[in-house]
Formats: sequence, C-alpha cells, structure tokens
Amino acid sequence: MTEVLFNQTEGMKPQTAEETGARLVNTAYRNGRFLEAELFGEEVHELNGERVTCAVVMVKEQKGLIPFDLMDVKDARQLDNMIGSTIRFKVIKVHDDEQLFMADRKAAMEKTRERAWERLAAAGVGATTKAVVRYVNDNYMVVQVEGIETNIHVSEYGFDWVDDLRDHVSVEDIIQVAVTEIDVENQILSLSRKATLPDPWHNVGRLLAEGSTYVGEVVGTSDKGMYIKLAPGITGMGNHPINEVVNVGDRVVVRCVRIDHKQQHVRVTFRRIQKRANL
Repeated sequence: MTEVLFNQTEGMKPQTAEETGARLVNTAYRNGRFLEAELFGEEVHELNGERVTCAVVMVKEQKGLIPFDLMDVKDARQLDNMIGSTIRFKVIKVHDDEQLFMADRKAAMEKTRERAWERLAAAGVGATTKAVVRYVNDNYMVVQVEGIETNIHVSEYGFDWVDDLRDHVSVEDIIQVAVTEIDVENQILSLSRKATLPDPWHNVGRLLAEGSTYVGEVVGTSDKGMYIKLAPGITGMGNHPINEVVNVGDRVVVRCVRIDHKQQHVRVTFRRIQKRANL
C-alpha cells in the first residue's frame, strides 16, 4: 500500500522560545501564511454592530479571535467539541496595539483541502494515510484527513465485533486508514481502518469447521441475536437461547452451523453457558 504523508504544520516554521507571539502573528499576516495554535476557548464579541460567537486562539502571548462564520464548523456543538484541539488559521487583521488579531480558519482549511484532494487522488484507492477523529458515537465516527471530513461506519473499524465505538476511540485520536473510494469531482472520500489490518479470514478454514463445537465469548447482543467471538477477528452470530439469559462477557459453548467465506459470516447455535461474566 502507498502511504500518503502530510505535513503536520502548514507554512510557518516551528515556534521557538526566542520568537514572540507578536512577531509570529505579524510575519504570518505579511506573508499570508498559516499558523497553528490551540483553540483556547470561545467568547462573544461585538463585531460590526452584532454580537458574534468567536473562537479564541493564543499564539504565545497574542490573543486571536475567529468569528463563528469563519471557523468552518457545522454548528455550535462542533465548535465546542474542538476546544483544546490544534487548529490551522490565516491572520486577516492585526489591531493597532498588536494585542489582538483576527483570523480565518475557513480560508486555511479550503486551501488545505484542495492540496489534500490532489495528493489523495494521485495516490488512489488502496493508499493509506492518517486521520484525526473529530466526533464519535456508538456506530460511526467522523474523521478528518487534512481538512477533509468523512464518516467511517463501525463495520469498517476492524474485524472484531464492536458494540460501541466510544469504547475504542476518542476525539483527537489519530488512526491509520485506507482509501476505499475517492471522487474528487463530487467530493466523495471513503475510508476504512479495517482495510489496513491483516485479514483473519485467511485462517478461518484452519481454525473452524462446520458441524463442530467451540467455546467463545459473547461480545454483543441485539434484537437479531448474540455475537460470539470465536477467534481474533472472527465473530459468530446466533439466535438468543429460549431458556437462558445471555450477557456480554459470558463464555458460551456453541455449534458452528455454517461458514460463509464470501460474506465473512459464521452462523452458530447456542449449546450452553460455560462461564458467567462477573457483572
């Protein structure tokens, strides 16, 4: 696989102890280059006669404001979730006293995305890259690759059954992903963490056989049935037992009824509980 590498910092050289915030901000303003800094918080300010929510960034001792409509976020919740993360922006105004500057994240992200689309398209499907997790719930996460945001469904996280993604990833985590679809014209990018992992199904014929009995751990339940981990990356699915209550963490004995290599699916039937989980 080809790995697409991106610079962690755009434009400005790394900050040093000798450089003041004022010098960094003014140099970036004159040269039209981007800066990166922590999103320190959010405040409401009077701008052009209106009260506007602004993101607050600090470049050493220099305080900067980014109006909400220049933050390149969907809503207030997304802005709140980004507090504490490092963001990229362009300085658009420095106040006369040089104690405050105004910035634009949207302009920086548009340029960043433009370059990212070019590099990803050149690498093509199958290329790997790093993505930053920006939001996560039980069955999908939003990740960002150099400004390009896309969703990854829980089924593309890995081969093991995942009941809740929030137990495995957090906002600001960096994960390795593979490109599974890219359409620059329509701005479509599909990514998969699963595609970067070794496929355990290459060994399923050596590990399991139809008609045989095995012990496994219940890793999830739903209205459709229960999910039993039989081997790393291989999960069997079976109906809920009629006369037993099975919980996540229980060790159960099951019979392997069918192995579908094409769909990578194992069908099992419940035999008995081998060991209850310590709930």
